[in-house]
Amino acid sequence: MSRNEPLVMAEDAAPYEARRGRGRTKLIVLLASLVAVVAVASAFAVSSRPAFLDADTTTVAAEKAVATVDGVEVQFLPEYVGKAEAVTAKAGDLRGKGLRWRDKEGSRTVQVSVFHPRKVNNSNDILALNLMKAPVEPKKDGDPVVSQDGTDMLWMPKKGVLVRVTVSELAADDLEAIAKGVRVK
Repeated sequence: MSRNEPLVMAEDAAPYEARRGRGRTKLIVLLASLVAVVAVASAFAVSSRPAFLDADTTTVAAEKAVATVDGVEVQFLPEYVGKAEAVTAKAGDLRGKGLRWRDKEGSRTVQVSVFHPRKVNNSNDILALNLMKAPVEPKKDGDPVVSQDGTDMLWMPKKGVLVRVTVSELAADDLEAIAKGVRVK
């Protein structure tokens, strides 16, 4: 073998090397695409999650409570509501305590109810109670169950505590803000 033979072999191997290079390029493009898809999906998942779920609802915040019902503090209420009225909360077979507020005309109402169910542990259990006419299935197990019309929300901020916030249709824009202000003592 002479020194020139490897050069000839390298020239003969050029088509193989080109194919090998294209395969690597395809692999790199595929991996980059996969990373991009995961990044976009993660960003969407974070932005579509209701903001109040990221708040710690098991501790008392520094804000002053507007009202307290059965160990649950309500820290936000719309300005238009009047004085609270204590009510017995009923939802299917569940019984609990609640507070209801109305505006002067009686057209906008807000109610915060607290239940202590023994057999409800997650969103699937809440759905199984069949308490809403048209619930939107939660994306994750810890997410709240919300009605399609945006007037009713149920979730478990703490084991053994089921909170329900209901509003009239005219107050639907305030549902999430009210829910975000709910804290368990």
